[in-house]
Amino acid sequence: MWGALRPHDEIPAYRMHVCSRLVGLGPLEPMWRPILSTTLAEAADPNGVVVDLRSASFRAVGTPTGLAGRTVVVRIVRSGSARSASPHGGKRTRGEIDRYLLEHDAHLEHPSELADLLADRWSVRPAAPRRGGLPWTMEIEAGP
Repeated sequence: MWGALRPHDEIPAYRMHVCSRLVGLGPLEPMWRPILSTTLAEAADPNGVVVDLRSASFRAVGTPTGLAGRTVVVRIVRSGSARSASPHGGKRTRGEIDRYLLEHDAHLEHPSELADLLADRWSVRPAAPRRGGLPWTMEIEAGP
């Protein structure tokens, strides 16, 4: 409902899925997509790796324009499986990764450096893009 927020933005409590439809506006996802792609690109650091910890439904709303070569999309999977983790397990693991990166004051120049850093704590499977214009992907196993 609020679009892209920064960590200190204050918003009222609400419960709304990104695929919701609002009376008079229609679905949120296509409404935000052209706005968020540019906004996310402008908010990104001009150098270094962009780590996209959003779930698939939130990534569908928009990805940073022009930053695919240095973006890593993190996919949380169940331990020992290629299947996605439960929504709660995925959120928890994404939050733990975010905290880990912030605590390590990570300033990464290449996506492979992210894999090296996170491999100290999680099982990590990085994959370079198969063609230009696509982001790196990284599967990380959620804890039990």
